[in-house]
Amino acid sequence: MSKKLLYLQALCFVFLMFTKQIKAQIPLNPYQETITEPEYFQMNGAVYQNVGGVISLVDSTYQPVELRDGNGTLGPVYSNSACGLNFVQVSQKVTTRYATPAGSGLPVTLNVTGIPACFQVEQAYLWWTVSGSVVDAGYTITNPLGATLNTGSNVVGTHVPKCWGEGNTYVYRANVTANITGNGNYQVNLNSGVWGTDGVTLMVIYRDLTATYTGNLYIRDGAITIPGGNTNHTLTFPAACQAGTNTRAFSIVADMQDNVAANHPCTLNGQTANYPNNFYNFNQSTTTVVNAGQTTANYGFSSGGDCYTWSVAGLYFQTNCVVCTPSGGSPSTASVTPTTICSGQTVTLNLTPAATGVQWQSAPNIGGPWTNIGGATTNSYTTGPLSSNTCFRANHNTTCGVSPSNVVCITVNPLNTVTGPGTATTCVNTPITAINHTTTGATGIGTPTGLPAGVTATFGSNTITISGTPTVAGTFNYSIPLTGGCGTVNATGTITVNPVPTVTPGSNSPICVGQTLNLTVNATAG
Repeated sequence: MSKKLLYLQALCFVFLMFTKQIKAQIPLNPYQETITEPEYFQMNGAVYQNVGGVISLVDSTYQPVELRDGNGTLGPVYSNSACGLNFVQVSQKVTTRYATPAGSGLPVTLNVTGIPACFQVEQAYLWWTVSGSVVDAGYTITNPLGATLNTGSNVVGTHVPKCWGEGNTYVYRANVTANITGNGNYQVNLNSGVWGTDGVTLMVIYRDLTATYTGNLYIRDGAITIPGGNTNHTLTFPAACQAGTNTRAFSIVADMQDNVAANHPCTLNGQTANYPNNFYNFNQSTTTVVNAGQTTANYGFSSGGDCYTWSVAGLYFQTNCVVCTPSGGSPSTASVTPTTICSGQTVTLNLTPAATGVQWQSAPNIGGPWTNIGGATTNSYTTGPLSSNTCFRANHNTTCGVSPSNVVCITVNPLNTVTGPGTATTCVNTPITAINHTTTGATGIGTPTGLPAGVTATFGSNTITISGTPTVAGTFNYSIPLTGGCGTVNATGTITVNPVPTVTPGSNSPICVGQTLNLTVNATAG
């Protein structure tokens, strides 16, 4: 290709680059004049810049598909599979040079959440991307307890500028494992300053010591800076032993501006979606799929005309191919038998294995609120009489501090009830008016006692019905035991059976026709 044709192609690219909405004129600091930022374009595998109409070669060996660490080679940052392995991250835009809106500035507070109570820190990394001319990897991180760490960082990627008139683009990584204490606010300060620092990410990789799953995490970092267009990367990892669950694929990209486009396409583990241009993005997909036997994951970015830097790509998923036994901090187990009792009864709760610092608590349901039970501080505890449904748990010491046991709930059934007493009065061989006793709790009745012959008791629809025709006279005090439910309860009452009235002749018997006979009547009122 002739130099003249090469020059014409370069001018064509320059014209196209000037027509997109990008970072126009940027003051490098308050003491410098506003300068015209360079425009960058690719041609024949090289990157060129245009400054005021002067075109010059920037990088003749540009390879946008390669994550490049400080040594110019490709290599993983973190690759591990372990029981309970997981991670949390916090990312924040820092820079003030792009003010729609401006970033947080420095120092920046990163609030870490989601680490479980019983955990072990495996690794913790701090990443940040910088546009600048001087490599300054200095930083400090202060943890929630007030301890500060500044052990130094690595330049994990250096590449061409991002069209701000800066010297180069740098990606830094610091290992801050020693200063991680768990959840809380971490304050980070960076020597790279608020103009050049695009944003910062704090990632804490930990093991949940109570988990039974295996976590698999693979991360690569470096620097891919391109003046618009597409770039791709393939992450390789050991074959997944089975289909993954709770999968997360993620990437970090800097300098995607919303005045160029509202969104950018990003591919995470082969799944492409649009993500908002937030200038500093931790893009993450939680719907991505890892298949059994999978060993590669494809990643990529696309920008219609904006310069950007891609610094991190990673993949996380969980499997259960290995039996993971909780390695520490597992709480003891609360148990009780029986779990259903009658009102007024007690139960004995047991905590195994035995623990120290025990404090039993009670609540009206499994969700609380929980209240300490006075004096209930032993591994075996007998409650007082219970009158309503109650749940129990035991706070106790574990290797990860004070933890609650599982929750056990007791169902407390009320005592049976029955209305009464019942009464009825009748004569021999005359049906009684039915007596009804309404019950609660009972499911039936036992054998009645004291009913007169000819009278029976039946049970249905929570009602005892006494009916029949007595064949003997007398006063009968009956008792009918309730069965089922709780407690010893009887339906009671009295049935009075009067004899049939009798009439006997008087003392003037016999008599003649027309005379009056005196009669004697023997009868009981009723």
